[in-house]
Amino acid sequence: MDSQNSVTIKKMNAIGIVDDREDVRSTMKISIELALSKFNKEWIVVDTPPFVEKDEYYPWIKENGVCVLLMDERLNEEMIDGETSVDYTGHELVQVIREKEKELPIIAITSHSDDEDLQENLSYFDNIVDRNEFNLKSEDYVNRFIRFGQKFIDQYRSELLEISSISDRIAQGSQTDKDLEDLAVLQTKLSLGYQDNTLKGRSEWLNEFESSTEELEQLKDKLWQYLSSLK
Repeated sequence: MDSQNSVTIKKMNAIGIVDDREDVRSTMKISIELALSKFNKEWIVVDTPPFVEKDEYYPWIKENGVCVLLMDERLNEEMIDGETSVDYTGHELVQVIREKEKELPIIAITSHSDDEDLQENLSYFDNIVDRNEFNLKSEDYVNRFIRFGQKFIDQYRSELLEISSISDRIAQGSQTDKDLEDLAVLQTKLSLGYQDNTLKGRSEWLNEFESSTEELEQLKDKLWQYLSSLK
């Protein structure tokens, strides 16, 4: 039974929360889960205090199937291990996440929405929401977050279908130079053919896609063999 529950969770999409205050994370999580239950949406909410190292977020996002990320701006105010706080803020963190997750919806939810540093880095976020405003209109905002997340998922679905179409043309020998260029770009963007499986857990169709990784590896080998034959 536990194993089945675990698989179900991995197939769901998640809204992730990063905040240094446990009470804030807990309140937000409950508020979002209540809204999701009203919308009858099969989404989950996951939360975490700030990680010591900024590069720890990327595996966390992957493993939990985070499709929308909510973060505080002042992540460095509370101690995370009883002794020290992190040495970065939300606008510094989002820049690091964007190095690998350029399309992931990231929203700052903060009581300091007019913070000068935050405003200067506005372009890294999809939205900046005042915390009091969120508390007053949580259902409206959660509905908006879901739309952001679904758009993100649909974009990946579209790109995976494009990969499948190009792969079919390669198998038939009818590919063009542009097909090969597009495939290389999409493989890089989606991290296909690498061991880290960046798409893991995003949604049920992505989990099904992962089960065909071996087939994609074979297609990749054929592609490189073809490219080598052109030299």
